[in-house]
This record gives sequence, structure tokens and C-alpha cells, in this order.
Amino acid sequence: LVDRTHDICASGLPLPIQTKVYVGTMGAILFATTATWSLQSAQPQQQPPWAARVARFAEFMRPLTTSLAQVPQIPGFSNEAYAAPEVMDRVVRILTILQGMVAAVKTENNQVKAALYDTIQEVLPLTLSLFRIYTQHTKVLRAILEFFLAVFESLWSQAGPSFAQQTISTFLEVLQGDTIARVLRQEDASGTAVVNNLVLILILLVQGKGAAAEALLPAIVAFVMDQLFPHILNNFSSEITSNFYQLLTQSLLSHWKLFDVNGLLGGRTPALLAAYERSFQQPDVSIFGANLEALQELNTKLNLFQRQTFVQTGFSFSLLRTVINVLLAKTHNLLRDEILGLIYHVAAVNFDSFFDGFLPMFLQHTPGLRPDQSSTLLSSFTRDKDQPTFHQNMNNFVTDASYYIQANLPPESK
Repeated sequence: LVDRTHDICASGLPLPIQTKVYVGTMGAILFATTATWSLQSAQPQQQPPWAARVARFAEFMRPLTTSLAQVPQIPGFSNEAYAAPEVMDRVVRILTILQGMVAAVKTENNQVKAALYDTIQEVLPLTLSLFRIYTQHTKVLRAILEFFLAVFESLWSQAGPSFAQQTISTFLEVLQGDTIARVLRQEDASGTAVVNNLVLILILLVQGKGAAAEALLPAIVAFVMDQLFPHILNNFSSEITSNFYQLLTQSLLSHWKLFDVNGLLGGRTPALLAAYERSFQQPDVSIFGANLEALQELNTKLNLFQRQTFVQTGFSFSLLRTVINVLLAKTHNLLRDEILGLIYHVAAVNFDSFFDGFLPMFLQHTPGLRPDQSSTLLSSFTRDKDQPTFHQNMNNFVTDASYYIQANLPPESK
């Protein structure tokens, strides 16, 4: 059965079934308690059973990896042959099968992972080179990114930091300007999947604290803020958006020293924080709620709300103004308690600044309020600093301000 796997799968089985057959065969060779294949003349009797299995597995994998390695040798490949449907189907088929096999060993021990990595190691640089070639064919790009995502998730230790640095540098270099715009304009889901998988790979990288992550972080931040974020603003409901913000959060949590005011990326931090604020101006409730939690987590672990970048740049006042306006608009009432919690923790850094600086300024710049109404709202907001009372006062403030604004509308607008 092992010897016939390649012929069976090449006979027209659907690709998901082919992938399951290959994964199952890998399991029969590497995972099974008792091997179901014969150890004969090719394997000396004194060879340990595991070494025999590894050798048998390498033999089994060779036709698959060789088929991929031979793709660039197809006549005319560098001209137009690379775009031939049968060539692209071949690349997608092999990478999809390999992706399934790599994903299947995610929870296995390092011995099993090393056995698989040794068989695919030679095709990794080749696959990376194909990424440059197929920039206008998102079906192939998607297969490439899904394969590399599986490698990063399952075989990180085996691949090593130099592999990570080379791979991600290539992705970020290729997906620039018009290329990422063209990929995301695809009518099917393949373009979105390509970029989404790249973002997932970047999340895995920045969560590490090694030299590879720090070396790549400036390029990663430049890519997500300069190349990706403008597209997210044009299509905020995209599935990429939640992972984009997770990438920002993990970058800040894992590498805050680089983002602090005197850090290498300190100049980028205000733009990252502003990206969170932009999410609070969008209708997507799930992303709104996730980013409220993200800011609270950043505050808990990094004391974000007390940082110079947060306070002295005016961002704290800007954020407060945005989320209080959301309460006034009543667009995210399901998250009212979470919004109140964020307001409290930002205000608690300096209550005097909140009561004496922010509130008067907020009322002064809120359209639809008369001066006497603003004075009433300000005097009614007592300076209690415990969280339950503060929440109640903020609720009353928002309710009364909404009433005044509505009452002051001209009759035809009510």
C-alpha cells in the first residue's frame, strides 16, 4: 500500500482525499506501534527500528518532493510555461499535500518532526523562489503561504531563525505597493487568504523573543502600517482585520522596549495606537470588543496608560473623546460596560487631569450643547474615584448629554 500511494493518488482522487491518504501513510510509517511494511535487504538487521522507519519514510517522500523540485526544469518555465494550468495545478497539489502532512505533526515529538523536516528541507528554498514567480496567480500564492504557515506552526525548531528571516524578508519584499493591492482585489477569497496567512506567520514570529524577531520587526511594522493598514481601512470587515490587530498587540507585548519612547520603533508607536482608535470608529462590534480587551491587556502588562507615548502625545484625551462619543451615539451598547471600564482606567492615571482638563475640553467641543448645559453636566459629574461610582457618574453624564443634544435639535431634525 505504501509503495502504491503515489499511483493511487495520481489516479484522480480529489485533493483533500489525496492529502488524507498521504497523511495516513505517513502515520503508518512513522507513528504506528508496529510497522506494517517489511524490513528486508535494504535495511540491515542491526539498524534500530526508528532509523529504519525514517529511511523508509524518506524513500516514500522522494517522488513527491522530486516532482516539485523538477517544476523549474520544465521547458520554457521562466517564460510562460510557469503559468500553464497543468503546471500551477501540479504546484498547488504537491504543496497542499505537504501542508497537510506538516500540519499533522504539530503535536508530535521532535523525533517525528525532524524526520519530516529532513524530507522537505530541500524544497523550502525552491518554494520560496516560486513565491516571486507567481505574484499574479493567487491560487498558487495561497498554497505557498498555507504551506509555510504550517511549517512555522509545526516545524519552527527544526527550520531555525535563519530560515524564518529569509522567508519573511522575501514575503515582505514581494508584497509591496501594487502587488498587495492586486492580490487583495481578487474577487474570490484567495487573495484575502494569502495576506491573512502572511499575517498569521508574522504573529508567530513576533511572539518569539529571539534575534530573528527583533531584526525583522522594523520591516514588519513598516509593512503592516504602510502597506496593509490602508487596505484594511477600505474594507474594515475583512477577516484580515482581527489578525492585523492581534499582530499589533503581540508586537507591543513581546517587544515593548523597541516601541517605548526612546526605542528603535518609538516613532512608530503613536501610529500603532491611533490604529486601535480607528477601530473604535468602525461599526464592527467584534473587533471593537477585542481591541478594548487588547488595550486593557497592554495596560495590565505594560502600564500602557501611564506611558509617556500614551499620555504626553495627547492620545489619552483623543481615545477618551472617541469612546465617549461612541456611548453618545449608542452604536455599541452591547459593550457599554467594557467601554466604561476603559474610560475609568485611562482616567485613573490622573483623575485631576481628567476632571479639570479633559471633561471641560470635551464639552466645549461637543456640538449641540449650550454653555449652561455644559456647566450643568460638568458640575453634576462628582470627583469620586472608586470605579462603581465613576461608572454611574459616566452613565448619567452620557444620558444627560444625549438628552440635551436631542432637545436642542431643530424640530425638523427630531
